[in-house]
Amino acid sequence: MADTQGEEEKHVGIRPGQHRSRLREREAELGELAATMAAARRGNGHAVFFTGRAGMGKSVLIEAARDMAADAAMLTLSARGEVMERDLPFAFAEEFLGDAGRGQPASPGDPLSRRAFVYDVARSRLREWARSAPLAILLDDMQWADPDSISLVAFLGRRLAGLPVALVGTMRPWPAAGLSMARSLAGEGTARVLDVSPLSAAATGEVVREVAGDSVPPDLIRRAFDVARGNPLLTRAVAHSIAREGSLPEPDVPALGGLRQVLLLSYLVGLPPPALECARAAAILGGRVRLAAVEAVAALSPDAFASGFDALVGAGILQPGGHGWAEFSHELLADALRDDMAPAQRRLLHARAFRYYAGLGDAAAAAPHALAADLSGDDRAVTVVAEAGVRALTRGAVQVALAQLAAAVELAGPAASAQLLLRQADALLAAGRTADALAAYQRLLGPGLRPLSHQMIRDVRAKMARAQAHTGRLDEALAVYDELVRDPGLPAGELVPLWLERAHVVWEKDGPAGAQAALEDLAAGGLQPGGGGGATLTAPSAPTGPLTPLGLAGSYFRLQAGDPAGLEDLKRGAAIAGQAAAGSPGQALPSLNAFPLYASACGMTERYEEGLQLTEQAAERLRSAGSPWSAIPLMITRLGILLYQGFPLRVVAGADDIEEEFGLDALMRPPLLAVKAWALAWLGRTGDAAGICDAVQRMRGGQSWFAALTLATVRGEILLARHRPADAAQVYADVEKLVARFGVGEPCVPAWAGGAVEAALAAGQREQAERVVAWLEDRDPALPCRWPRMTAVAGRAGIAAAAGDSDTADRLYREALAMPSARPLDRARIQLRYGTWLRRSQQPLRARAVLAEALQVAEERGAAGLAGQARAELSAAGGRRRRQHPAGELNPAGELTAQESRVVRLAITGATTREMAREMLVSVRTVETHLARAYRKLGVGSKAELRQRRAEFGLGG
Repeated sequence: MADTQGEEEKHVGIRPGQHRSRLREREAELGELAATMAAARRGNGHAVFFTGRAGMGKSVLIEAARDMAADAAMLTLSARGEVMERDLPFAFAEEFLGDAGRGQPASPGDPLSRRAFVYDVARSRLREWARSAPLAILLDDMQWADPDSISLVAFLGRRLAGLPVALVGTMRPWPAAGLSMARSLAGEGTARVLDVSPLSAAATGEVVREVAGDSVPPDLIRRAFDVARGNPLLTRAVAHSIAREGSLPEPDVPALGGLRQVLLLSYLVGLPPPALECARAAAILGGRVRLAAVEAVAALSPDAFASGFDALVGAGILQPGGHGWAEFSHELLADALRDDMAPAQRRLLHARAFRYYAGLGDAAAAAPHALAADLSGDDRAVTVVAEAGVRALTRGAVQVALAQLAAAVELAGPAASAQLLLRQADALLAAGRTADALAAYQRLLGPGLRPLSHQMIRDVRAKMARAQAHTGRLDEALAVYDELVRDPGLPAGELVPLWLERAHVVWEKDGPAGAQAALEDLAAGGLQPGGGGGATLTAPSAPTGPLTPLGLAGSYFRLQAGDPAGLEDLKRGAAIAGQAAAGSPGQALPSLNAFPLYASACGMTERYEEGLQLTEQAAERLRSAGSPWSAIPLMITRLGILLYQGFPLRVVAGADDIEEEFGLDALMRPPLLAVKAWALAWLGRTGDAAGICDAVQRMRGGQSWFAALTLATVRGEILLARHRPADAAQVYADVEKLVARFGVGEPCVPAWAGGAVEAALAAGQREQAERVVAWLEDRDPALPCRWPRMTAVAGRAGIAAAAGDSDTADRLYREALAMPSARPLDRARIQLRYGTWLRRSQQPLRARAVLAEALQVAEERGAAGLAGQARAELSAAGGRRRRQHPAGELNPAGELTAQESRVVRLAITGATTREMAREMLVSVRTVETHLARAYRKLGVGSKAELRQRRAEFGLGG
């Protein structure tokens, strides 16, 4: 973290090949570097960041790290930030990762999908390189890194544990983005941040005497320390001044900054004017520059430029880097040159740089100079900067893109076109900053701007409604959609997409009944959802007529309302979409795509394996198309299917993956968290589940019908687990009301009825149990799923038992359990009820067999609450209790199988289940199975907990 005198060798006034001085007072920093490298070689990756003011020798620490890596035969990747590259998309990351974002397939995916693609490629490359050899990533001057690269470094930094990777970074305290990122990682326990301390007075004396001779008096050394304040670079500059002049001026504290500036610029004294012009041009362009750019900005004749550049190289101020590049020997000298320029001169040079890069068609490189030159009102500058923003957006460099577009708007000032403002608002919406996008659209429609065309107003209002929906403002969005679809001038081609979006928002707010009514309104207006409404999905193999997005949406809404007539249409729509490999990566509301519609239908109708296969294949297809963001609805649907199949640990792990990889908006986050909360309730983690329920309920999107209904169901499950059946029954009575209000006729949306029957019977409320069972029986004949029938029969058994009709109860329990079931935990819960009734009916031998099977299933699936109840009942029935680890005791990591241990180590690195499957050459489901078993053995419930407690398991600290 700190500095060395060797820094000056490669910097100001030091000629190549000159002997490097020894490092001074950097033992702590070097020790930290050595420990980080050693840990990486052992496979326990970590990050360390050094921060300090310019000239403190941070770059020398990078060189020391490079030497250590070379000595240890580690593969080395490196990058260095440049002041003029802060606005170039992923410029810093590409230095050490290569063109991670340029190889993605062309697709209409939104910027966040493209960013996710870049992250995915970066993570895969990191793991691939680390497999070949221990890896050192050396990142210098991170304060100048572009913000998207900073975010990518943070993403990778959280995934080093368990990998042979050492990440070393240096940065100044300002600009603060790099340091904020480093401290955030340190707060999470994945990195360390060390401040590079100044040299002491004694070390200052050593440097001064080394340069100026041993005869320098102590009072002059004290003054040198007062001027340099322990900054190694300034200390050496002071020492050279003493060597030349024999003294220093008295250090007047207010003038110290100016004195330091003079000391730095003293290296330019005596150079010819062309050299000064070249130096200023190079400083404007950044620390590392193209010679052609320097020549253009300096505006010298070829001969004058050649002599000036050679003079700078001869003085050790610039160092040629080969292939037409050069760099300052120290960034502080470039800083001093920029600070020494008069404002008018600085603007002139930036304007020349802008023209040079704009002439090359390099909008990204030209844009920063347009801003620095303050080319306000310059149409060409506005166009170039806006173009740079759009290009950055297409690469997924969201933060750079937004900054560029905001700058273009600022440069344009009052003359900013509506098209430019709309582009900025669209970028905000696409980047997930929906609240800011909403404000931008509202400004476009407000007073003070040029009048918009009717078509543009419609476009802006439609996007504003989309932003309102994505921020959870469903009522406001519907009000706008209502106005739009009733516009008599709306072309028919625009009506259907708008009505489809409107129907989706109605569905989010009011459930299937409201959505069906919305489509009926459309049909009443003369446009048939199953007819000519919108684009059709067709394929040569399609067995019947064309399908439309509106028709598929109608089939889906009717299925949720309890009518499966359109199920085969949904299946056909997904098949056709699969044949065309279409998807809809850029669709604003991707949950209306054919893939997630049919996948969700599979979850409702117990076509679980088909649903899992579809979600996995379609999600992978969207990833390959460069649009993983659009796969989120499929991922959430997959978790719901896994939950129904009785794999709560796999659900929690999958939810962790999604939360770590994506920043979810107000539409997607609540359903994901609701499913996760239900899984946690099955796992017996009722406190965590209740916390999620409370958090989601406070979210705007938590008021949507699915979130509201699912959260209420989970609260009922929590109360049942806490042995409060009366309270649970009241919650389930509220669920019944919600089901009626939203028009839900499919019992698996969500599967609330089983818990409702159990709560009502446990609370002695037979009338409520009768009502729920009758509701299930009314739906059973029309639906292909078997769970409602099993639950209804078991409910009738419980009602008979409560009425004292033992023969009927026994017969119906056995009938329910004889039914084939794809939902083992729900079946185990019925077994628990049956076994408990048998025990209380003085039939302990029969009870033991039933309870033992329920206990085995519950334990295998990690359903701790259910297992605890089954264990207690089994014990009461006189059955043997399995040996259990004492409460709170962890199963040692040594009990993990080889595959489980490997999965755990990969999980600690932050690898997703998909990446683990790819590395282990197995399926995603196999990885999830190993991970769930490992979680159970280790007593953890998430990847985050696994990483936090890895030292306990002997998996690295």
